Amino acid sequence: EQAFENWMQRDILFAQMVRKEAMKLGYPSLIADGSQSEKQTVEEVARLLKLSNINRIDTKGENYD
Repeated sequence: EQAFENWMQRDILFAQMVRKEAMKLGYPSLIADGSQSEKQTVEEVARLLKLSNINRIDTKGENYD
């Protein structure tokens, strides 16, 4: 259990560092912590990437081989 806790804490610190660096460089970032639905997350990613037609985004993986 302690090893897992250490791993998760390290992961959180790394994510915070990446987000801070992205903000410093003017890049958008998104926290995907499960607080939003899949649809909300897809919509936010589409907005951040300025995608014009989010209805074509395959969130189910049905169009991949």
